[in-house]
Amino acid sequence: MNLNTTTTSFAQALGLTIPKDGHSFSRREVAALLRRPLARWGLAPKRALIRYAREQLDVLGIIEPSSDKIGKLLDQLVLLGECDEVLLSGQRYIALGTPRWIPTGNETGVVLSASTVPQGIKMLESVSPDDILRRVCIAADDDFGTLSAAGIQRHEFDEWLGPLGYLKHASRREGRLVRDDTLTLEGFWELLIRALTVEGHPLSIDAEVRILSGAPGGYFGDVKSPNCEGRWTSDATDGIWCAFRRGYGDQHWHPTLLSIRGENRRSLDLYDHDEWQWALLARSLAVGPRERITVDGTTWRLTCPIPLQLRAAMDLLGSRYAPWAWVVPEGAREFWSSFLTS
Repeated sequence: MNLNTTTTSFAQALGLTIPKDGHSFSRREVAALLRRPLARWGLAPKRALIRYAREQLDVLGIIEPSSDKIGKLLDQLVLLGECDEVLLSGQRYIALGTPRWIPTGNETGVVLSASTVPQGIKMLESVSPDDILRRVCIAADDDFGTLSAAGIQRHEFDEWLGPLGYLKHASRREGRLVRDDTLTLEGFWELLIRALTVEGHPLSIDAEVRILSGAPGGYFGDVKSPNCEGRWTSDATDGIWCAFRRGYGDQHWHPTLLSIRGENRRSLDLYDHDEWQWALLARSLAVGPRERITVDGTTWRLTCPIPLQLRAAMDLLGSRYAPWAWVVPEGAREFWSSFLTS
């Protein structure tokens, strides 16, 4: 048996297909590679899972993805709820999540489990090789029974989505648990304004900033481009804006809220890009104009970047084929009307 046959056989044993370029696997196949040890081990150090995947790829002579990219893919599996990340004795572990399937549209669903999808359940092809979710057709009572017998129970989309992520940011700022019955997303904008008033710092007129002021629907632009482009500007009218200020290098821009009153500017640094994106949605509700989603048949397109939780929700419902565009099945759950207008 020659080396090529041995390599091919080893890849097949792992459930993989040697890529035509011989150098890189799709994210979908690497996700499948990560599920194998997780299903066996149940609980494993995060580093061990990443090392396992990288070692298998090394044996196959595969260059990409790097360990860093594998780690980010694993983070996405955690975000989607297929597995959980826990901290034990100061070390990050990955644990099996509760096996479940989520209805996503007309006779379609997503299986969230490290285990193999039961035989008899029809797998659906994904639009993109970067789609790491396992999409299935659930069209008959027998399909429900097959999944249930395998310990994979049905969970509704709202149950999977859980509390919205802006509440986490609000809780950190308030130093206490904040629930959605006490703070709406629009109210989150008011909370940030209060924080800006109390905690914000004067910002020199010479400080370099990029302010998002253009109307939703136009070219968004890259905040890191050499010059302002798309919806970004370095100057804006009086008001409170979602912005970025220049950091320690040409490619470092820190998320911030910026208050402009004539020549007086005041800045509140936000925790991360996720809080900035929640702030953007909150501002669009409280101040306007609202960010939008365009629905054209089974294609959904957004006018702005959205927080990690909402991005995961879009990834769950459909296959992403562009940074802010997804193909979703007919009858998919409409969850975005609270944040976006169509």
